[in-house]
Amino acid sequence: MYGFSLLPALFGKGLTLAGVAGAVLFVQWERKTASPLMNMNLFIQNATFTFSNLAALIHYSATFAVTFLLSLYLQYIKGFFPPACRPDPCFTARGHGDFFSFGRPAF
Repeated sequence: MYGFSLLPALFGKGLTLAGVAGAVLFVQWERKTASPLMNMNLFIQNATFTFSNLAALIHYSATFAVTFLLSLYLQYIKGFFPPACRPDPCFTARGHGDFFSFGRPAF
C-alpha cells in the first residue's frame, strides 16, 4: 500500500511490484504447504465463500470511504475544527441504524 502513495516515482513502482510479487508468492506457498495458514482451496472450490468475502470487502471499503470523506467534508466545506471531525463509531452506527429503520430511532 505504501508503494501506491509513491507511484509516480520509480521507488513507488518498485514497492508496488514487490507487494504484488509477495502476494503471488504467498498464495503459491499456501497452496503447496501441508498445513496452510489460509486454505486457498476455499476460494477456488467454494464460489459462495469467495463472493461473500468479495461482498464484505466492497461493503467495508464503501463504509471506510464514507467515513473518511465525511470527515473531509466537515473540515473543508463546513469549516469544523479537525478534532471535532473525527469519525465516531457510535455516531456512524446510529446514523446507519436510523437510515435503515426509516427514520425511527434504532436505539
